[in-house]
Order: sequence, then structure tokens, then C-alpha cells
Amino acid sequence: MQIMEYFMIAAVGFTTSFFGSLIGGGGPMLNMFLVLFLGLPPQQALATRRVSTIGSQLAEFYVFKKKG
Repeated sequence: MQIMEYFMIAAVGFTTSFFGSLIGGGGPMLNMFLVLFLGLPPQQALATRRVSTIGSQLAEFYVFKKKG
């Protein structure tokens, strides 16, 4: 994979996470379909989805603990 492909995948991830948080979910699923469209194998697309889900869950936990 070239460096530009990594930047495209990262941009897709940030964009879908942003819109997913605005609409209340669905960002990781949209991310998986777009990454598949960019040409990643299904195993890597699913792993990307899992990593983004873990990241958003950790962020939600942090906000929950901060608010008490």
C-alpha cells in the first residue's frame, strides 16, 4: 500500500466517524463499506471497523467518567 492510500483511509475513517456521531451511530458500518470500496480486503476492512469502534467506546467512557 502506498502512503496516499493510508491518508485516504484515515480521511474516510474521520469523516464517517464524524457523520456517524452526528446521526447517532452507523459511522463504523459506513466506514467499512467505503474502505471496501477503496480496495481493502474484507478482513482488513472489518479490523478497521473494530479499531474505530474500540476508539469511540474509549472516548465515550472517558466522557462518562469525566461527567461523573
